[in-house]
Amino acid sequence: MDEAGPSSRPAPSSFRDFADSLKEARDLTLADRLSSGIDSSQPGTAVRFAQVCLQRAAAAEGAELDQGKGALLRRNVFDDDQGEEDRMDWILEARTWELVHLLCADRYLPRVGADGEADFEDDFAREPDFYQTPRSAISDLLEKSRDLRELKIVREWLSSQLPPIHIAEVRKGYAPFSKSRLKAERRTQVGGIRTSTNKAIRSLDPDAESRGEGKWDPEDSSYAKALHRTLFEYARAGELDAAFDLARQADQPWKAASLRGAILYHQALDSADDVMDGDDFQEDVGGNRNRLLWKAVCRKLAASPTLDVYEKALYGSLAGQLQGPLAVSDTWEEHLWAHMNAAFEARIDEAFESEDARTWWSQEGGGSIKVMELKSSSGDSHAKETVRAELKSIFERVKGTEKGSVNLQANNLYHVVQEAIILDGVDDLLIHVESRLPEMRATLEPKRYVHVARFFSHLIIYFRLLHRPLPASTCNSMLRHYVEALEHAGEDELVAMYASSLERESAEETYARFLASLNIDMPLAERKTALLRAKEHSLDTASVARLVVQIIFGEAYPAIARQTLIAAHGFDPLAALNTDLTEVEARLISAIDWLTFDESTRADAVFQSNALMRLFLSSGKLHAARTTLFSLPESVVADLNDMLDLTFGDKSEHLHYRQFFSALSASLSFREVLSKQPSRASKLEAHTWREALSNVLLTAKEASLEVLTGDWLKLAQADDDEVDAAANREEAERRLVELARIRQIYIPELILRLHFMFFDTREALGMDSLRFIIVDLPILVADERYRLYLEFVTREGGNRLKEYLEHVRRANIEGLA
Repeated sequence: MDEAGPSSRPAPSSFRDFADSLKEARDLTLADRLSSGIDSSQPGTAVRFAQVCLQRAAAAEGAELDQGKGALLRRNVFDDDQGEEDRMDWILEARTWELVHLLCADRYLPRVGADGEADFEDDFAREPDFYQTPRSAISDLLEKSRDLRELKIVREWLSSQLPPIHIAEVRKGYAPFSKSRLKAERRTQVGGIRTSTNKAIRSLDPDAESRGEGKWDPEDSSYAKALHRTLFEYARAGELDAAFDLARQADQPWKAASLRGAILYHQALDSADDVMDGDDFQEDVGGNRNRLLWKAVCRKLAASPTLDVYEKALYGSLAGQLQGPLAVSDTWEEHLWAHMNAAFEARIDEAFESEDARTWWSQEGGGSIKVMELKSSSGDSHAKETVRAELKSIFERVKGTEKGSVNLQANNLYHVVQEAIILDGVDDLLIHVESRLPEMRATLEPKRYVHVARFFSHLIIYFRLLHRPLPASTCNSMLRHYVEALEHAGEDELVAMYASSLERESAEETYARFLASLNIDMPLAERKTALLRAKEHSLDTASVARLVVQIIFGEAYPAIARQTLIAAHGFDPLAALNTDLTEVEARLISAIDWLTFDESTRADAVFQSNALMRLFLSSGKLHAARTTLFSLPESVVADLNDMLDLTFGDKSEHLHYRQFFSALSASLSFREVLSKQPSRASKLEAHTWREALSNVLLTAKEASLEVLTGDWLKLAQADDDEVDAAANREEAERRLVELARIRQIYIPELILRLHFMFFDTREALGMDSLRFIIVDLPILVADERYRLYLEFVTREGGNRLKEYLEHVRRANIEGLA
């Protein structure tokens, strides 16, 4: 047994996990590749891919905990899964592979009918047995119609993603609170006259409230709503037996009876009767013979204004009604399930209503109502519309849903893939994604780009294993992207498995590495010429410029980031401003220049300069920070407000840095004027000097107060929510931490410098200057609107508030002297 703990074992590679699954698949038959794994020891290929994804999701969930415990896992930067975003990506991919398996198994495995012939797919092609039970008839219909089978498969796949999560407690006794109130009220009746004037329920009839006979006790109403929610979630998840049991356990057998109408009528003599509803219902004879009547009642209940939303959703889902389930749906999966369920149930109703599908069980003499008298009232016009066109319409409607974030969820990459798989539109999807891969490579975080490239590469290979034709040039291009990713990830052993030959690097990256190697002392005009030369080779200059900065930052950033952050106490900004730039600092600053040559990357220049400012300021490198800030061309700064690619927070951050250095420059000007105090001067010279000192002191005060009262670097959370959806959440959180750290370093320093400026002018400008630092400035520090006092206390335990209060005390003593 391996005794090594998690901190000593290398993290497993998703590249190798997928490669191992693929190696196994190449030795399997078509049937084994599409096997569910239930009837064989080897799960199907897509099922195995889904298992790998779920394992990676579990690893991502535990990665942050491992890091918190000090675990040192050897991770690949392209394969470093940690946090909720990575976990959800893997779960969505796993669900996608499950859908791929279910639909491909139905589409590509030969189907054998009762006559021994395979692949009979014509809807309503065979004359039904006149004495077939409804369940048997629907089973035959599913066997004949691939479109209807796929509707059922998708509905059940969605149901598996929506397990019951709001489980109501089992409460014995029906409406106990209302029952107790009713008993108490009847005991107080005198002479048959009700003494109560409230609107309490007057009977325990379940429909009493809907008939206007009072209201249930709030406790009973609350429990009823929770119960209906659980029953609805059970029904949506396909767990009707659990719904029946819960209703009976809650002492509402009539509720269980009303739900059992969903079971199709069946007889054990019919061998097909075990297909529709699984093994949970093995009675010799059972099910609903009047199902169309029952569904009509369910639709009536789902449209009732007096029932709560979950009870309407419950009966609406069973009847294939759309509005009831949609009213309680919040996610893309929930909305899609509601539409798929309505479409499937409408097709079943259509089959029952068809003259060709009439059987003995449709006749009045059989004890069942005449089916032609009850048409489906779902109102969705399913009957005349083909299933494929209907599915496209469903997805368009879900995309147009403005409730919550459903329309945004519909644009999730994996949801787009799932839509293409269901609509059998994989070819168009691959062509579209292949055209976007270069952009993804330049804009997405590397590990997310690799995740996308890996998924589509394995999807292509999977379909090739099933002998499904795909656009050859598009697929080969996408596979080359993945092989390139494998090279960069250091997975050299896997490259030969995915491709026989491959270019070492893309043209854009090759040229970007060349530009990054140029001497930083090269004149800007020559560097700009070198960048624009990329157009001669049909390269995207914007992508190249971003890649240059990415390469330089990747190489030089760690040298700065590894340095210990400065201590808040005893930091001297003047000394920090007078230091020379190091070679690493100069290279990082010059990298920003590449983003200023083209209009399309000027927003990137501001964004990346902000990142450098945070790095330098949090490390106490004021000179490097000031050089970075003022190295941006004036034309870039002038167009700041017009840069649509920048969030409001990015723009505010840049302007806040300018405010800070304006205040710092004003304090330096004050020190310069103060140091020039004449020792033996005439009254005119002394007056002129005091006037200059007073002016520069006022300027420094105004500049400092603009920072102190302007919520400097306190960027609202809403600003951070504007970050592009592809941006790294972890990076955004680190940015907020860095900004808070910078405030803790420089806000106390700015206050102390302002204090000393006024304290040092008490003799030259009079003792009145002490009032500001004795009264006004401390009040500002304590003001709850700005909460500047919080910045004196650091997370590391430092506390400069005592130091500041000591200076205020001395100023008070000086004022009393």
